[in-house]
Parts: sequence; C-alpha cells; structure tokens
Amino acid sequence: MIPKKIDDAPGNYYVSVVDAGRVGLLAGPFPNDHAGALAMVKRARREAERADPWATFYAFGTVRVSSTHTAPGVLNSRLGLRSPSRARKLHRTRAHNEGIAK
Repeated sequence: MIPKKIDDAPGNYYVSVVDAGRVGLLAGPFPNDHAGALAMVKRARREAERADPWATFYAFGTVRVSSTHTAPGVLNSRLGLRSPSRARKLHRTRAHNEGIAK
C-alpha cells in the first residue's frame, strides 16, 4: 500500500474513481482539505459498490481541481454531504434567524 501524503496546495479536493480511462468525482468538493477527501474514500467506495457491483474493479482515490470547480460529487447526497456553498448559506441563514429571534 502506498502511504497517503496530505497535499496542502489550495484547491477543491474530491474523492475520485477511475475505470478504463473514465474518471468521476464521487464526493466533494472539500475546499483546501485533502485530509477530508482522503477520509471519505472508503465510504464513497462502499457506496459506489452498492450502486454498481462492477465498481469493485475500479480505482478510487483523491484529486485536486481548481477552486473555481465547485460541482458536487455524484454521491454527495447518498453520503449525506452538502456542497460547501450551500452549507455556508445555511449557516448564514441560521445566524440571521437567531438574530431575529433575540
């Protein structure tokens, strides 16, 4: 097994899958958080294998892309992940509502 090294370069990190040259982004983005993407690889792999038994033969890992690429991973909803922009918006809305309630 190859040791996992944390990449500290800026960008959006995703859990990725490769099959015969086809690449997919399963989970993410994890903005500037390679460790977060690495921690999600096993869960994303299990979910991919539930959806497609052939996924057992695919390669899974992580990938860094430009911070301007913010599309959600295809398994985000199945993994209970929210997009970062939606999570920030939800946080701002809650803070606003709590301010009104006081």
